[in-house]
Amino acid sequence: MKNLYILQSSILEDIPWWTWVGGAIVFIGLIIWRYLRRRYPSLAKIERFFDDFNRNEAVSTSINDAYPRAEVEDFPLHPVSEDIRIKLARDGEVDLGPGIYDFYLQSFCIGAGKYAPTTGSGYLIAPLIKGTKSSIIKSILKNSIKQLISQNTVQTLIWAIESGSKYDEMPSNLQSTMDQLLNEEEIKSLGRSFWERIPKGILNLILAGVRSKLPQEMLQMFNAYNAIKELILDPNMSYENLIATAVRYGEPSPPENMIKIESGEWCETPDGYFIRALTRDSFSRLRIQIYVPESNVSPNNNPDLHNPNTEDMKITFDPSKIIAVPANTNKQRLGLRPKEEEEEEGCSINITSDNAIICVNENVTLTANVGQNGTVNWNGGENPSSGIGIRFTTSFASHGMKNITAILTTNSQTCNDTIQIRVKELSGPQWVARFPTSRNIADLTPAFQLAVNRFIAALRAAGANVIISATYRPVERAFLMHYSFRIAREGFDPNNVPQQAGIEICWLHRDNNGNPNLGDSRAAAEQMVQAYNIVHRPALVSRHTQRRAIDMTITWAGDLAITDGNGIVVNINSLPRNGANNADLHAVGASYGVIKLVGDAPHWSDDGH
Repeated sequence: MKNLYILQSSILEDIPWWTWVGGAIVFIGLIIWRYLRRRYPSLAKIERFFDDFNRNEAVSTSINDAYPRAEVEDFPLHPVSEDIRIKLARDGEVDLGPGIYDFYLQSFCIGAGKYAPTTGSGYLIAPLIKGTKSSIIKSILKNSIKQLISQNTVQTLIWAIESGSKYDEMPSNLQSTMDQLLNEEEIKSLGRSFWERIPKGILNLILAGVRSKLPQEMLQMFNAYNAIKELILDPNMSYENLIATAVRYGEPSPPENMIKIESGEWCETPDGYFIRALTRDSFSRLRIQIYVPESNVSPNNNPDLHNPNTEDMKITFDPSKIIAVPANTNKQRLGLRPKEEEEEEGCSINITSDNAIICVNENVTLTANVGQNGTVNWNGGENPSSGIGIRFTTSFASHGMKNITAILTTNSQTCNDTIQIRVKELSGPQWVARFPTSRNIADLTPAFQLAVNRFIAALRAAGANVIISATYRPVERAFLMHYSFRIAREGFDPNNVPQQAGIEICWLHRDNNGNPNLGDSRAAAEQMVQAYNIVHRPALVSRHTQRRAIDMTITWAGDLAITDGNGIVVNINSLPRNGANNADLHAVGASYGVIKLVGDAPHWSDDGH
């Protein structure tokens, strides 16, 4: 016994200290995990687990909080008078009497990790009142006008607040800006949230356990918030890197039960005026139109909405108090403030594009909408790199985010606008390593996961060797495999491949002049097929994408005495000694609810398909 005690002591002394610390963290994480499992039984409805996250969003105002939609007759637009624009840019608010007003405002991404608006996106206007940090963001938007804080700095502050960054962890320049815009209580509240109270290591442990069950959009938000927090702490951070981390481009899949909103729908505010948002291919500018009627009477003369009278209306328009909310909740909300004063005085320009997302070597045409006569110079293109005139057509030989700027020069001043164009990546073998297939049993559906664990445990207890090669196949990977095969082997037109959320790929290759090149398109698809080792056309939807299948290689030596799902020991002495073709083992698997697909050597599923 004494020797055993000495041996145990020696072993314990040899264990590194960090192993003890790691074990303690795992132990604490398991305690929290058990609590969460009791609160959210079986985690079958994983969205309940993240109710706290949704409630603790910095801004949670949604399309359901928008002002009521209203019908307003078309009307001719007239430029907003200089004195109104200057007062709005100087004070952050302006009094408006009866009339029609057309403003271009600075807008700010609220919802890091979500998609930027595109021209024609359905947005409504809502009051900026919901969310744990909505009042703080409102203060930043309003106070930054008088303090002359740049748009890029304001956007950086908003993302820092959204990500849960703490004031004392921010670089000194951001702290100084916060001091100008927020009071002491507001600064103290930064970084406080349900998730901030859980140590990062334990939170990552918890997320690892539920990651496969989370909606993709929620995962992207988590990833964006974490990446932003890392960037905020870096004193050498660039705004371009922040944008690349926080903003996604493209057209996301619509969520279930999405409210259908057409572009430019009017909303009726409680104050009796009407307002609408007109989006463009950018998160940094938004066009807002306001209609103030001559009297406080609804266009439909609805006494339930208004008290009819003949007095002229007068309202105070403050962009910081409202927010543009999307019908598609996978897109960004947009906070608002006026443009800086110098942007408004006598010189205005706004860029629109015929396509915000293009392919390599595909032409994009941009139009400069100008408020004054003058010369428009373009830069930031590639082929060609620059141009002169109201319209500019260019293309790019590489993928990524491209910034194109138009500069308007009038007789007395200059002003400019910049638009971002997303160039999608060409198809090719580099895509094969992305969206990898999982080998983790935890990524299967709960019911099938239980069945597989019991079957594999019985196999290993009986002495069989089990090697798992695949469980869950992401839908993105299935999409890439399916269409690379169809283009390369079946002659499918690469220009007809449908869009897939989360994948910005160009199947159709073009030459340097922008002409389609089918030969290069099929060659790139064939490279993908070979890298994937595809033999037959992969299904877009399969038991693997549904988390209901596992590929595993099973072998053993001699006879196999294995307990089946009913607790009966089955002695398998038949050949071959592998899981692919042994019918006796197939019967044992079926007793656990793990059914063999004969003809596909490693494939088992919950229904044999």
